[in-house]
Amino acid sequence: MNNATRKGYRVVDMGQEGYMTLFHGINKSRKLKQGRWLTCERKIVCEGVGGRKYISAFHVLPTLADCFEFAKIFKNRENRRIISLKYRQFRPKRNARGPVLLANQILIPKRCEVYSLP
Repeated sequence: MNNATRKGYRVVDMGQEGYMTLFHGINKSRKLKQGRWLTCERKIVCEGVGGRKYISAFHVLPTLADCFEFAKIFKNRENRRIISLKYRQFRPKRNARGPVLLANQILIPKRCEVYSLP
């Protein structure tokens, strides 16, 4: 586990209340609060339907280019965005499509960078 704080990017859903996780939430909520460190719920989850099991964390990518490449896997792009954030306490996600990291903590700045999916 790497404890350094770094800048990264992630794909989010854009809801009426702001940024939301794509799948697993925090305390049964998909809303991502800005301006404070968020800690993931550590639980066993599956990759897709019936896929590989792993301990959950926030999916982040180290560069904007990596995140744009990763975002190509999503068919639904209309309400999705790429945002910048800070992350720490992370590890590589095994068997991921690209350099996906699993971070235990993220901080989404109140004025984060926001990009539309290609």
